[in-house]
Amino acid sequence: MKKMSTEELRIAERARKFSNEPLTNLNQFITTGLLHKKFRELNKYSSRGTDGENWFDYALEAKERIPELLSKYKTGKYKAPPIRRVYIPKGKTGKRPLGIPTIEDKVLQSGIRTVIEPVYEELFKDSSYGFRPNRSCHQAIENMFHKMSFGNMRYIIDADIQDYFGSINHGLLREFLDQRVKDGVIRRMLDKWFSEVIQPRLKGKSFIVRYADDFVLGFKYAEDANRVMEVLPKRFGKYSLRLHPEKTRIVNLNKSDKGNRSFDFLGFTHYMGRSRKGKPILKRKTSKKKFTYALNNLGYWIKRNRHAKLTEIILELNAKLRGHYNYYGITFNSISIANFYHMVKALLYKWLNRRGGKPKWHWARFTKLVNQWLPLLKPKIYHSCLLAKPN
Repeated sequence: MKKMSTEELRIAERARKFSNEPLTNLNQFITTGLLHKKFRELNKYSSRGTDGENWFDYALEAKERIPELLSKYKTGKYKAPPIRRVYIPKGKTGKRPLGIPTIEDKVLQSGIRTVIEPVYEELFKDSSYGFRPNRSCHQAIENMFHKMSFGNMRYIIDADIQDYFGSINHGLLREFLDQRVKDGVIRRMLDKWFSEVIQPRLKGKSFIVRYADDFVLGFKYAEDANRVMEVLPKRFGKYSLRLHPEKTRIVNLNKSDKGNRSFDFLGFTHYMGRSRKGKPILKRKTSKKKFTYALNNLGYWIKRNRHAKLTEIILELNAKLRGHYNYYGITFNSISIANFYHMVKALLYKWLNRRGGKPKWHWARFTKLVNQWLPLLKPKIYHSCLLAKPN
């Protein structure tokens, strides 16, 4: 768990003390010491920005350049350089834009985030998990698990915001920021509106779980879900955002209809199953899209690196498998991660036999390789959502 620094504690205290007015003069907390600290915390091997400079290049001149950066920022002369735009695969044919800032811009961004994060942490609702300290995807899933399994809220609005980060109105975003910080996200748009305007008007219990722009709304009664579904597009339209008409729907988890009894959230497909005692409980498995995407990536990596030394291949492959298990190794998902392991093993067997010349790895010898000589990392459950028992 992240421990707040002395400066962050002071900012948080000020935020609590002046909770109903914008805060000023937060710049005093951005110092050369803070920026040096943030520079040291950056990923040393991250991609280069538009200036072509990496972490090690900047480190050679950091002692002189960081004070200059701070001076330009505080006098208003700093202008963020262009962001290098790259595109990473999304689904089968789509691509997701990714912006890569320069090292210097990352340093300043990180410093400013350190200052404003304690301010906005005081405002966020408990249902919000995205990009907040000490709040993970698995905690969001656990929250949802308890609400649906034990709270009987099984009418779900599965919503999809079209091109959220490409459509967000930056003028409105600045207005929201000015409500709390006036010195030199859209949190109220959904969280506060739902908890303070919508929930008091509903007939039964409801909940929201949000991770960045991805969220799920749950209701005990169908009529409540239908009422919110009617007003939700209007609420987003007010902020120049649009819900995807084909991907936004109401899911009734009480039904046995196979076409409408599950939904995807944070990389998992969630559905109602039965506990060992026969009681209804929310279960999950790796979503088909994420499973296929991860498997294809690993298959491509094995193919591309099949001529490397076996020790290097297995070492790197185990690191990739550990990352997969660490996220998807969650209660009720043992079958999916076991299937993933067996398919990766089959891909390894396939490509090791295509290293040139005649195939050298018959199945019995290969099995000894991945089980005894250079063991391939086997699946494991790392996260438990069964911290409470059903009533």
